[in-house]
Amino acid sequence: MHKRNQYGVYFILKSMEQGSTFRSSAPKYPAADPHYRILARQRSRFTHHYFYLRDPVLGPMVMRVASFFPFQTTYCLNGHSFIENELNRRGLFFRKNDNAFLAVADPDALQTAADRFTPEVIRQRLEYWTLVLGPKFSRRERAAMNLRRFYAVRQVEYCRNFIFKRHFPIYRLFERSCELGLWRLTAQKISEIFGTQITRRLPGKLHTTWSRSSTGIISSAPTGKMLSSNNTKSSPPSCATSSAPTISPTSG
Repeated sequence: MHKRNQYGVYFILKSMEQGSTFRSSAPKYPAADPHYRILARQRSRFTHHYFYLRDPVLGPMVMRVASFFPFQTTYCLNGHSFIENELNRRGLFFRKNDNAFLAVADPDALQTAADRFTPEVIRQRLEYWTLVLGPKFSRRERAAMNLRRFYAVRQVEYCRNFIFKRHFPIYRLFERSCELGLWRLTAQKISEIFGTQITRRLPGKLHTTWSRSSTGIISSAPTGKMLSSNNTKSSPPSCATSSAPTISPTSG
């Protein structure tokens, strides 16, 4: 389709995945309306359809449509493809390697094309493909329900440059990140993250207590209270670990 300069859907994939949907159940007591049902939100496994398409404005993208109500639709698109189409439309020379612009004849035009990548442009193209490939509702159904679409943007950044092509810079970055993590991830912050957890399967308390002594040794002692099926208390587990070198200052 790229060589022929064509646009539209070029591949359809069907997948079984988890998604958000609703469960319909009859009320416990009879209502005045015999068709009255109670809707409850739940997550279940059902079929999703992936449409791989080429848009004249946004370029290549993927559209995922859920086959169950509320027919949640997800798009994956690339802003650099939009900029590439804008530069081609204006006839400007540029050199692009995968997703990176290496050279361009007019840098100001490149910035102008990036500024035109607005939410209004994205919404207009998504509304078009949702209407073409998404589920259809009759006029009677649209009058009975308040149907509307809401779009949220989640941005993903992907970086690939020279530091990932050699082992030495990656090793140095990993060492530095570990050093920063040891200095910033204190016992107090760990206690805030893993402080308390209460679930439906575990009625009671489950927490981990962290303490830090003056010698620099960090110890953890998880404790918990659980109720067994015969309403008898089980003994709380406890343990203590210490794994940190003691550092003493030296004078030189």
